[in-house]
Amino acid sequence: MMRQTNAESSLDTIRPELFQGARDFMINNPTFVSYGSNEDRLIDILANSALAGAAFDSSERDPPPSCHPGTRLDLSDEIHTWAHNITRVHKILWINGPAGVGKSAIVQSISELESALENSILGATLFFSRANCRDNPKRVFTTIAYQLAVKYPHYREYVLSVLALDPHAVYKSMAEQFMRLIVQPVIDETFPNDQDHRSILISIDGLDECDGERAQCEIISLIARFVIQYPTCPFIWLIASRPEPHIRGSFDRTIRDNYTQIVIPVDSNQGCKDVEQYLRDKFDEIRSYYPSQFSQTLRTWPAEIHFTILATRAKGMFVFASTLVNFIGDTHFANPIGRLQTVLAALTSVTLTNTNPFAELDALYDAVLTSVPEENLPTLRRLLAPLIFVRAWRPNREDVHFVCNFWGITQADAFSTLHKLHSVIRVPQTCDKRLQAYHASFHDYLANPSRSGHFYIDPDDLNQQLHQCAERILTESCMDATSPAVSSEQVHLSWPFEPERAHHTLQHQNGLLEASFQRIVNCYSAGWGDGFVRRLSRFFHVFDWGKAAKPRVVYDTIWSAHLVVFQQPFCSIFREWGLVKTLPLPAFDLRDLRREEESLAFSVMTYNCDTLEHGYESGQWTFRHGTDPSCVFRRPRIPAPHQESPYPGAPWANKCVTYQRAEFCLTRSSQWEARLENHLAYVWRRNPPHRIYILGKGAKACALIWLVEDDRAWYYMLPYVEPRSEP
Repeated sequence: MMRQTNAESSLDTIRPELFQGARDFMINNPTFVSYGSNEDRLIDILANSALAGAAFDSSERDPPPSCHPGTRLDLSDEIHTWAHNITRVHKILWINGPAGVGKSAIVQSISELESALENSILGATLFFSRANCRDNPKRVFTTIAYQLAVKYPHYREYVLSVLALDPHAVYKSMAEQFMRLIVQPVIDETFPNDQDHRSILISIDGLDECDGERAQCEIISLIARFVIQYPTCPFIWLIASRPEPHIRGSFDRTIRDNYTQIVIPVDSNQGCKDVEQYLRDKFDEIRSYYPSQFSQTLRTWPAEIHFTILATRAKGMFVFASTLVNFIGDTHFANPIGRLQTVLAALTSVTLTNTNPFAELDALYDAVLTSVPEENLPTLRRLLAPLIFVRAWRPNREDVHFVCNFWGITQADAFSTLHKLHSVIRVPQTCDKRLQAYHASFHDYLANPSRSGHFYIDPDDLNQQLHQCAERILTESCMDATSPAVSSEQVHLSWPFEPERAHHTLQHQNGLLEASFQRIVNCYSAGWGDGFVRRLSRFFHVFDWGKAAKPRVVYDTIWSAHLVVFQQPFCSIFREWGLVKTLPLPAFDLRDLRREEESLAFSVMTYNCDTLEHGYESGQWTFRHGTDPSCVFRRPRIPAPHQESPYPGAPWANKCVTYQRAEFCLTRSSQWEARLENHLAYVWRRNPPHRIYILGKGAKACALIWLVEDDRAWYYMLPYVEPRSEP
């Protein structure tokens, strides 16, 4: 799509030199076309669908893990030789090994090396991270496509043409994205082929941290079938992961002998030598950093017997060595000699016959966490909760400021608790950043009670505390007895904004209220009783469900309202309070709707994700590629939770499926009243017993209407003024 500029104003900008020597021509009603802004818009679509921070040189990964100078040379040489061998047999190289052996560091170092070459073959890099929410499988190939578009002009032209025809191509299934963004440009010869001796290296690290085993296997399957079907394509693939059974099985099933692998064992001779070299160099750095702490009698530090203990217990695990160095050389303690003694004491208590292969690493993590005062451990578990249980938090709501205000933790308490954890946690310098662990093994440790013991973060206990905090926030939002309404401005911030950023306060409070509302409404899945619902009686009585119907006001309110009406313990309690009533559809009067601007919400959920992509007709509503003027926003495909469904015949009932959501604002559509009336008549013809549910009371009510048909469900949430009862 092209932007037309005003002809008269554009004539003033014509450069005379363009027409030098021209004669006998005239311009009638010219149309000038500008491509720049449209190209920028389209490339922004691709950029916004990519995984943020996934590239090897992203600031979100700074400083990234990389190989210590002089180490892993054998592996680096082997990978480099494979990548640049124009007669290579296999186009896929799988690097696999257990946690902590340095897979990510190797991929990072290879990426840095290739990027620095004059004729670099590095096309794209993707570093998965479950803890940092960099694990969405639906964004894998858009991430790769964006990086390829930045580097290769011909491919950029191709992908812009794809997005110009269908801007929603980035929301397609993984298979469809792969076909459009990877396979088709190869068919169209957008890239040079291998016969020109020009390869394009695509590196994917941490595949096991991609969300969902099925998605991990599908990524392997798509790539494997591609390299088999197009043997002369320029792409070569470097994939690193743990050797999980389903990943190995996927390689063997789909590609068999058409891939090569490098196995990195924990205790290989070369790995142990590399770790030993790393430790010696790092201890020398620590000695030079603290010269005043080492007397003439400590010319050799650590003592060789102690160094041997450390190197032996590391067993070739770089994560152990790097954590050890960070712990001993931590500048917040500035006591390397004392910290070394702490580590030695912890390690000597672990027997080498322990069946836990990570026993030494766990002992080191124990030593780190033991430095936190006992009274600070509850605060520590709360701060680390988003690291371990990412799915318990809303996306983009893991920054330390938000987490602290949700838990009710002050800024001073937060940084006091984290003060001694800099060796395992990257503590942010600004409040709008989230905590990050240096290595995924720390998450594994905290989430496994047999490994972390006293420091284990129990998900059941976490959920209980999360509900208690959500209850506190909702209660605070309606504490003003003089105001019969919910107000996020009444939510207390344990960590207030600084004066220069005070304008963010209300937005922050709205986020806390939304997250709390969603957590409470979804509590039915945790098997909670009705006590907390009754404790929130005032909140639910004064909450304006009609205003919540306005899209983006309260997070996912349409779905939440559905749960309130159908799920226990809400249903019986709300009926007891008179907050849920049913109304025959023919008795519903459109004149009772509250007609605030842009507050009449209509939501569609479809089990068949292609339905929303290609459009469909339902009654009087027609949706085509999101072009309907009532469209407000589209939610990405997400897996439905295991839950009891009021529609046992629905495709997503009582099982985990993939569905897509779209929400629309009716008042943005022309003649919405007539269209709504016709659609309700259509519903009545399809399902005469259908009823309307009235949620809320009086002027704070809303009307809920939904129907499941075939592979989709649709919902109306309409602000409503409940008619007064006849005297």
